[in-house]
Amino acid sequence: MIDLVATRANVDAQTKACARLLAAVISTAIKDAAEHPNSTEKSCEFNLRASADKAIRWLFEPNTPFVAYSRLIGMEAQAIRDALLSNRPLHQARAVQATFSDQDRRIIQVRYRWFLNGKQNPGRLAEMIEKYKGKEKEEEEDVQSN
Repeated sequence: MIDLVATRANVDAQTKACARLLAAVISTAIKDAAEHPNSTEKSCEFNLRASADKAIRWLFEPNTPFVAYSRLIGMEAQAIRDALLSNRPLHQARAVQATFSDQDRRIIQVRYRWFLNGKQNPGRLAEMIEKYKGKEKEEEEDVQSN
């Protein structure tokens, strides 16, 4: 993630450090959002893994700290969102190019589509989350018994 504030010549050390921290937080969210979907997520087309779901929500819902963090590093949140969802080659999205790969972007695009699907079908999403939690618990019990 290019941090446009910390790279300015006339910025004090504390501001640079804060800007680098915020850029790292955004980068972490992008990496979490790009977590490979498991087979259950693929079959139901919902974000069931908590870390990926939280990251997608943080990046794409309108009133999250992501908007302010982006502004504080000298970028607009929508520009980052556009780069994540764009089909342009990554070399054209230089500000976020080093943060994620084309494969990460494809996963984020799928997870974003599933995020929208969950917003449109909240009852079905809740049902799938309950099923997923039950399946995770069964798998955990199987591992402990072996």
